[in-house]
Amino acid sequence: MSDLNFKNTDNCLDVGIDTPTTNLEYVDYILQNKVKDFTPVKKYTVTYALGCLDENSTTIDVPPNYQFGFEFVDCRVGGFGTVGSIYTLRITGIHSSLIQSIQQCVSGFTSCLALTFVPTNFYTDVDILPFTIGGATIELRITTTAGFVYDITFDIINQTTDTSCDGELDDTSINIAYTLPVEIQEPLYGATYATTGIIVQAVDNIFEIIADNLGSVGNVTIPGNSGGLLNDFATIVNNYNVANPTNTITINYIETPSIPYLPPEGLDFVLQGGVNATIPDNLQISVNSLFNLNILLPYIYEIKICEVNYSDVEFCISNSMFIDCYTEECVDTDLCDSTEDICNLTNQIMKQHQSLIFGLNCCGEYKDKILKHYIRLVCPDEIKCLY
Repeated sequence: MSDLNFKNTDNCLDVGIDTPTTNLEYVDYILQNKVKDFTPVKKYTVTYALGCLDENSTTIDVPPNYQFGFEFVDCRVGGFGTVGSIYTLRITGIHSSLIQSIQQCVSGFTSCLALTFVPTNFYTDVDILPFTIGGATIELRITTTAGFVYDITFDIINQTTDTSCDGELDDTSINIAYTLPVEIQEPLYGATYATTGIIVQAVDNIFEIIADNLGSVGNVTIPGNSGGLLNDFATIVNNYNVANPTNTITINYIETPSIPYLPPEGLDFVLQGGVNATIPDNLQISVNSLFNLNILLPYIYEIKICEVNYSDVEFCISNSMFIDCYTEECVDTDLCDSTEDICNLTNQIMKQHQSLIFGLNCCGEYKDKILKHYIRLVCPDEIKCLY
């Protein structure tokens, strides 16, 4: 983690810092820059503190970016008081001991029913509710023992009859959503919402339709009135949202009509311009956001990132960041006497480095470690005088 060791020596009126990600795989895993087999990982933790980690520290839990796998391993007919094909879904990519519950939901995860599942270490089998021809998108919610929620959707295709058990899981339809903590939210670089643009139907009827989902998924066409039906505009939008609960739209009225707007037959509404987010290769954690500071003041900022497995064993990396507000000047080693009082030399150094002055007063016995580490970073020649 040596890449996290750095000093700021500029004016402290505007100190903003991001963590570098070079060779810092835990940071990359948290921010989805890199993936691996996260099966045994329970969670990541980010602990941070002003001064020292053992005093007044804060810890946040971060969900792993599980590389879930899904396949049907069995199917039977009937059950649950209805007719349909009951598929047994095998879930991989997460250790079964880390799954607290699995629910099947409807209407965009607004209503959910707990399912019974069979854990088998590195995979988990669960029977989804009976599926019939023309059935809706499957919605599964996995809650982990660490309290993370993963909302998963997929489609079943090519089933010939309600009880034929010959459907296939459409891999291309799989979508997995989970939420990162607000302190390290993943920026959505370049993403846009699809929209119809502003539509003027009358002086008192000016509106825009905007997709609720960010990205190209919102590029849809809303069918208008047809076949002799003449629904008002609000009903058309509501009907679309009911039929597409995971990809809804919203009307933004610039001028609200005094009477309901009745679109003529054949008039569809096209949403376009939705662009997916792009994630840069060097995505970083904002240290300012982590500490909730617009400006980082002179201090030592400690950060520790841990990977915790299903046995609650931690593997951690940690480091210090030193923030000063003027250019440091190393002690002149030519004038340094190796027999000089170590406290006197330490005082000389601390006079020039505000982060030590502000940071070491809370560290107790830890301060010697901080001091030596700091000196190696900014004034390596001074080691000659300390050892």
